[in-house]
Order: sequence, then structure tokens, then C-alpha cells
Amino acid sequence: MNKKRIWALPIMCIVAAMLGVAVMAASPSQSFKVHKDVTDEDKSQYFHGTAITTTTFKVSDIPGIDAALTAKDKDLKASDFSYLVGWDVEPNTGYACDENPYRVFISADIGANDYAIVVHLHDDGTLDTYEIIKGAVSEVSIGGINDFSPFLVFKATVKASAQTGEYAAPYIIMVSVALVACGAIFAVRAKKATK
Repeated sequence: MNKKRIWALPIMCIVAAMLGVAVMAASPSQSFKVHKDVTDEDKSQYFHGTAITTTTFKVSDIPGIDAALTAKDKDLKASDFSYLVGWDVEPNTGYACDENPYRVFISADIGANDYAIVVHLHDDGTLDTYEIIKGAVSEVSIGGINDFSPFLVFKATVKASAQTGEYAAPYIIMVSVALVACGAIFAVRAKKATK
């Protein structure tokens, strides 16, 4: 039997495992949607947004936030939250935006043990309103929006626990090693059989 053919199987498995790890490492695309708050009618086509990559706003800047967080979970503190994603959402030119209020949805990966705070700021950077959300969700939302400006999402994990897919990479590597070992065993057996 040709040795090149025998060693092709484990090499292909290693390449497949590396591709699997790369796909898992890729982050999902972030986006936003705008709906009418009461009827849930999608009005996203009338809005545009610019991603906000960094912010100086902190969760601790929200008045009374510590009490609100403790009411949700006794171990939750404002200092636990870090900035995740944000969008500066504005209506398109010519859209009157007179169908208030609205609800803004933002794509964000919030695990089962995570909390998110969605913050709506005025254009001058001061707080308008916020909502606290418990995971697991793939998007967060904030309602009662009557004017449009920056929306920020902050995330905190209450307890350390495995999230979906967190341990997938080691399993892929272990399976690849097992397949390489099987390939080596078959190669040795094929070599002995040909003698």
C-alpha cells in the first residue's frame, strides 16, 4: 500500500481541525434593528448607524446603578461590566421619526451567566435611559426610545462557568490526535502486511 495515501488521512484531519478552530475564533458580525415599540413593526430601513468601537462612558456613571444591580444579583457590581459594542443610530434624511416610541435591538453575544446593560445616551454624552438584561441571548434591546443617538452595550459575567463552545477547541484537537494515532497504527499494519 502507498505510504503517501496512508498519511493523507491524518494530515487532512489536522487541517480540518485547524479550520474548525479558526471558524470558532471568528466573531459574529454586529448589527442593529429598529422596531416600533408597541407593534414590533420593523422600521430598520429608515435608520442608519455607525459602530462605536470605544467609549469613555462607564456603567458606574449611571445614577443608582449599584442598587439596581444588587436587586438583580447580589454578586453583581458596576465594576464588573466592560464595554462590548455600540451604535450611533440616526434616522435617514427625510424620515420624520414621528411613530414614537421605538425599540432598538443590538446584536450581542450574552451567555447564560452574563448580564448586559444597554445604555441610551443623548448626543451630548449624558444618560437618557438604560436596561439591564440577563442572558442567554444573541441580541439585547432597549425600548421607549423617542430620540436617536448613541446606544452602548456593556457585559459582565456573574459566575465562571463554561459557555457554549468554550471547550470545543480542546475536543477538536483531541479528536485530531486520535485520528493521527489511528492513521499511524494503520500505516504500521499495512507495512507489516506487505512484507
